[in-house]
Amino acid sequence: MSSKKPYAVVQYGCLLVTHAVKKAVEEVDGNKCLSDWFSKGYMKVERQKKKLISNRDRARAKVEAIDCKTEKVRDVVFEWLKETDMIIQEMENLTIQSKPPSWNEFNELYEKIKALNGKCEGLPEKIIKVGSSFGSKPIEEWKASLAKWQIFLSFRGEDTRQSFTGFLYDALCREGFKTFMDDEELKGGEEISSSLVKAIEASRISIVVFSENFADSPWCLDELVTILKCKKMKNQKVLPIFYKIEPSDVRHQKNSYKRAMAKHKKEFGNDSEKVKEWRSALSEVANLKGIASNCSYEYKLIGEIVKMTNDIKNSLCMQTD
Repeated sequence: MSSKKPYAVVQYGCLLVTHAVKKAVEEVDGNKCLSDWFSKGYMKVERQKKKLISNRDRARAKVEAIDCKTEKVRDVVFEWLKETDMIIQEMENLTIQSKPPSWNEFNELYEKIKALNGKCEGLPEKIIKVGSSFGSKPIEEWKASLAKWQIFLSFRGEDTRQSFTGFLYDALCREGFKTFMDDEELKGGEEISSSLVKAIEASRISIVVFSENFADSPWCLDELVTILKCKKMKNQKVLPIFYKIEPSDVRHQKNSYKRAMAKHKKEFGNDSEKVKEWRSALSEVANLKGIASNCSYEYKLIGEIVKMTNDIKNSLCMQTD
């Protein structure tokens, strides 16, 4: 027994050493894998970060190039630049923290940077377009108008001015929105069409109330075309409301909308570009996410519109009174 005991001790010792060596090798291999993973993750994020920095610098250069027109693009561009700087700083913090970042941290940051780079597609060109489109207007006029309105209400006066749209206007004002409604806000002696165009261009959100006789009015249709131009040029949000009509009537110009467009076609000619533009605008706005008056109580419909408008406001980081 005694002769075997030293052998057993040596054997046990060898097992311990073997186990320790095996663990050490595994740890080295593990660290190597971790190092490889970290390098791949870091390079993936780093590539997106470099692209983001390049996009940010291009956007800043374009903003500076239009100088006094920066007020016109501040909401879209400056918000993007602010987000970009925050993400770049977050990336820098991640690379200098004491412990290696987790895969989730890397992946989350990568997705954020990728999304911001996606937002930047075409942004510098958009800045120049917006700046040049307002080039003929005094900056003082636009500074005043930008602060004035948040919501523009487009509607057919004889259908809803004294009823639904009037109640909606009151609800939006009580919610704190600076809301433009043409019968209360126009000064005496002003040319109404010019004032309406300015109000549309100065608003962040346009709410279009489609009613039975909306398309009868060339005025309403011209407003709609201007609203869509602002949607494209200024990223204005458009919320269509279908009041006691079906969205498909507007989208495909059926029923009262079919009759109205036939009247315009007769007045302006079969190949009228204006009528084509109106048709296109009706179809485009009717395809946007909106609200149809399916509920029997108008106060519920108005409450739903106010809620959706608040959701849009929050997505735009707008402030209400």
